Amino acid sequence: MIGDGKSLRITHLGSSTLHSSAHSFKLNNILCVLDIKHNLLSIYQFCVDNNVSVKFLPWCFLVKDLLMGKILAKGKTKKGVYEWSCAVTPHAFSSLKTTPIN
Repeated sequence: MIGDGKSLRITHLGSSTLHSSAHSFKLNNILCVLDIKHNLLSIYQFCVDNNVSVKFLPWCFLVKDLLMGKILAKGKTKKGVYEWSCAVTPHAFSSLKTTPIN
């Protein structure tokens, strides 16, 4: 369900990896929703799966390791949205780790 109360159909469930210049992060329980045009990330799930915290500032965000406090990744804002820049767009559903949802 999205913010306006509309339900969207989930077609597949998958997993993938999101890369930064210095670190790779697990993405578990990815939902494929064909009606959404942009990739969205659950910050809660991302933090739990990777043992990190995310700090949001007006001009950027920082991903930090919870144990050491080391910055593992940094992103910037674009048109009022926090954007994760990666060289290759993750293709969660091109791997064999997908399950169709009926």
